[in-house]
Amino acid sequence: MTRRLLATLSALPSSSATPPPLAPPYAHSTAPRSTPSLRPPYAHSLSPSTAGGSNTSRINAPYRFSIPPAGVSGGTGAEVGQAEAWRAWAMGVLGSEEGRRGVEKVWEETLEGLERAKVDSSRIPAVSYLSLSEYLANPTAAQAIKSTGSVVVRDVIPDGLALAWARDISEAMSRRGGDAVYWHPALLAARSNPSLLNTSSAILSALSGTEGDEAYILAESVREGLGNAGAGRWSTGDVRDVWAVRDETAAVSTPLLSHLALTPPTSSPTSIYSTIHTAAYALLRPFFCPVRSRISFYSSAEYLSASNWRLAEVTEITSSTAVSGAGTEQITEVGEGGDRPHLLDLPVTPISLNPGDVILRNSLLPSPISTSTSSPESAENGQAFLPLTLLPRTTNNTAHIALQRRAYEAGLPPKLGAAGGDGGGGWGERGAIRVEETFGEGALGGSRGRGVMGY
Repeated sequence: MTRRLLATLSALPSSSATPPPLAPPYAHSTAPRSTPSLRPPYAHSLSPSTAGGSNTSRINAPYRFSIPPAGVSGGTGAEVGQAEAWRAWAMGVLGSEEGRRGVEKVWEETLEGLERAKVDSSRIPAVSYLSLSEYLANPTAAQAIKSTGSVVVRDVIPDGLALAWARDISEAMSRRGGDAVYWHPALLAARSNPSLLNTSSAILSALSGTEGDEAYILAESVREGLGNAGAGRWSTGDVRDVWAVRDETAAVSTPLLSHLALTPPTSSPTSIYSTIHTAAYALLRPFFCPVRSRISFYSSAEYLSASNWRLAEVTEITSSTAVSGAGTEQITEVGEGGDRPHLLDLPVTPISLNPGDVILRNSLLPSPISTSTSSPESAENGQAFLPLTLLPRTTNNTAHIALQRRAYEAGLPPKLGAAGGDGGGGWGERGAIRVEETFGEGALGGSRGRGVMGY
């Protein structure tokens, strides 16, 4: 994926073309040769030593490594913590008879909603940035976004600015041998851009009721495609309201993901589901298993009927060591449609996103299932995106931002393992981490830019 991403970014046109010179690409002189010298054919000067005795000028390597301090680096500990948190969450949801009845009711409503979406798919709302405030003032706007699970905001920043950021990030990644960068000036500028922050905070406030202006920002690197949303391994949430803000115990939590398109769309368009019922289904699917297998029925409709799916016992879910966001080995039947067979025939909506456009979607919305492979489609479509996800100011999110701030000040990758991210690209051998240049608080823009980073 990294190679394709670099190829995508490197293919961008240069910002300015230099006209070819009329002079030949060499120099020739008929002047007599100078007296031979023993001096080397170059000159290198060193600035005077500083008061401390060390020289202020040196030849810099393109990168350096560091052993991260405790609490900053990622690792398998975050994965173990999330697994335990998932089991605790599952026991809390299914631990009472009232809770089990509530889950069964939501499951039936979700399956009914998915069936309706197969015959009457909704259009994903799209609005220009200049009209966003007026759009959200309409009481029906938030409901339209909630029902589809996504919204596209056009022209949040000029396309030239997005392309310039993409070129700068591409050059920085190339200098690091393809490793991800997290604290490049272009990334810092994007995370503190007023238009981008206003877009995400306005949508977050409208959908979740939390104060988007007080949210933090999750530091991630540029990626290819939108990637999978949060409805994957160890996903938790409010089974009655997937837009609710929750204070997780082992992972950062947000109901909304935000991605900025950095490069033009490709021939393989971005496609997503256009119903929020897919998010609820992905969250509840680990709790349910089929009564009879697919081969027991002549039609898939009978197999997918709500009457053929039962709510598993708590011990069936939490005792397995193979727990994942798609179910457990004990209760999941991997067949037609993979672990989410009810989504197999669900239509998807292709979206064309130009540089400067932002797509915001529910964090539990799963990636579409490919009909050819019966598995989630690859979200790597060749288009480069920059995640700019805001985190509500909860207790756990605040603790995570404190670690992220320490990583920024040390030039280390953020602790993405606990955020469901890519684990913090830039890892070297034997636990060493490739360090980035540090810029300090002053490089974060105004008070808003510093605030989203925890300053």
